[in-house]
Amino acid sequence: MQSARGVSDVGERSLSALHRSSRAEVPNARFEQEFFGELRTLFGAEAVAVWFCPGNETLYLRHQQNLPTEELQRSPEEWQRHGRLLKQVVEVGKPRFVPPEWSADDAGNPTSLEILIAPAAVVGTQQVLLEVFRPRGRRNPAIDGPAELELLARAAEFAADRTRMGQLAGAARERLQLKSRDSFAQRIHSTLDPRKVAYIAANEGRDALGCDRVSVALGRGRSVRLAAVSGQPKPDRRANQVRLLESLVREVVAAGEPVVYGPGTRQAPDRAAHWLTAYLTDAKPATLFVIPMRGESGKRGIGALIVEQFDNQLTPEALVDGVNQTAAHTSLALQNALAHDRVFLGSIRRRIGTFFAETIRLRTLITLALLAAIVTAMIIVPWPLRMEGRGTLRADLRRGVFAPESGVVREVLVRHGDRVHAGQILARIENPELVLKLQEAREQLVSTSESLKLKQVQLSDRNLSPQKAIEVDGEIAQLNERRLNLNLQVSLLEQRIEPLTVRAPMNGVVATWQPERQLLNRPVNAGNLLLQIIEPEGAWTMELNVPESAAGYVLEAWRTRPEGSRLRVDYILATDPERRYRGWLSEISPRTEIQGDKHAVLMNVVPDPDDPPPLRDGAEVRGRILCGERPMGYIALREIIEFGHSRILFLF
Repeated sequence: MQSARGVSDVGERSLSALHRSSRAEVPNARFEQEFFGELRTLFGAEAVAVWFCPGNETLYLRHQQNLPTEELQRSPEEWQRHGRLLKQVVEVGKPRFVPPEWSADDAGNPTSLEILIAPAAVVGTQQVLLEVFRPRGRRNPAIDGPAELELLARAAEFAADRTRMGQLAGAARERLQLKSRDSFAQRIHSTLDPRKVAYIAANEGRDALGCDRVSVALGRGRSVRLAAVSGQPKPDRRANQVRLLESLVREVVAAGEPVVYGPGTRQAPDRAAHWLTAYLTDAKPATLFVIPMRGESGKRGIGALIVEQFDNQLTPEALVDGVNQTAAHTSLALQNALAHDRVFLGSIRRRIGTFFAETIRLRTLITLALLAAIVTAMIIVPWPLRMEGRGTLRADLRRGVFAPESGVVREVLVRHGDRVHAGQILARIENPELVLKLQEAREQLVSTSESLKLKQVQLSDRNLSPQKAIEVDGEIAQLNERRLNLNLQVSLLEQRIEPLTVRAPMNGVVATWQPERQLLNRPVNAGNLLLQIIEPEGAWTMELNVPESAAGYVLEAWRTRPEGSRLRVDYILATDPERRYRGWLSEISPRTEIQGDKHAVLMNVVPDPDDPPPLRDGAEVRGRILCGERPMGYIALREIIEFGHSRILFLF
């Protein structure tokens, strides 16, 4: 009776919370946080684990929180004893309490914690095991022993329901994936180009498997390289993850044995163990397959298929069949492509054969004539060379208003767009620490002055002994010196407090947007920018950041321009991209600046007074500087020509 009452009064609320957190639509991260958290509270547990038994001798760790792996894996024998304990619970089919460090019949609890285990059926012979670890003797006083096991068994049923629903959803996904795999099988064998085969295997293989990422490596021996990564046009060979993955793949291809990694699963050849650990530490996949692919003879490696999942939604057992099928199709397609590609001068002969197989007709001659005319025009016809830069439109006359001291802005007396005059109060900053120091200094000054007066009166006493007069005279000297120091301290504090009443440094307009909202009652540090004051009636300048690769053409045109002339700049504003304005280059910075991750040269452009833009401080500008004329072909292929000079010809 007590047990039933304990379950109804204490456990029902927890069971309700466990049921809500174990529903199939709850993400794994939230499931582990809420479901395990409720179990730990209910049973006073330190660790919780969920195991899945697919109906054979293998157990998979699906979820865990604070699992005492150090005690469980202290030695292979202890890990095996714990596994046999779990299998015994599966065979018996009833929940079980296991005391700390208990063992019998090669099964046992190698930890110093009590273990409660409850099984629950999923489908057929599949079962879920819910395992709870707690310190010796810790109990929930409202629940007795049998009630604990009953509650744990019901919680295990919730976990089994979640697994069952996940399998049903997985079956639906698998039906969709079967269609994707059929399409994948057709596409993978539609080309004899090894690179295209790798690209199709990576991108369409990911869709067919429903995983997060698929990669394909090609080559043999130490020359295995990553050829394609799903979702990327080209692998970044300089990336640390790519280098680690290539090192792992080389060892797997050389060993000829696959890598299978996932929750509770780690299978890898010994020679690849180091690189597997390094890659797992860097990339952190939840599930990883590296399947080596062999040539026609079955002896020579031609590459590998890499499949990754970064969450626990797809386990190795859920992916293994699809991965093996995908690897088989990819391996066969690569064998055919490589065999076709190894034909001597095969690619050149195919192109020549295709060219001569087509009849040269009139339209072909016309096309060739047009191409010749285009090439001639690109060599002969001049075209304006314009270098592009981006920047902002700014008023030349501008001043920033900075916080003189740390404090809290208590008053903001201006708004955006207000016209102010030099010396006008803009804001007031409060620094209680300075005010307190000033008050203390003034009080000490008054006290010192009073003490000085008393000592002076005492010194004027004719009955004062010579010895005492000397002492009093010395005290007066000390008090005078202290009074001077306090006067200086008061003066310095007053000088620091006075600028807390922030004043305008010049006549102009407040350019800061909603200053009261940004500053009022907010702490500031000395030197923080509070407001921007600009004079919109004065001159305006555009500051363009021209990439360093384009700045050379501008500098050359600037140096060779006729005396007294300027370089024309056509620009548009981001607020009105359809309207083009004209300006003139006025100044070029003598140094290169770093803008983000690129180098750029700062150039000032003055708007043409006959073609003024709408004046808006900080407006984004895109300008093109006219740098003379060049052949049309040079302008069209400028970046390719520069690449050839800097990356190819420079090496010779």
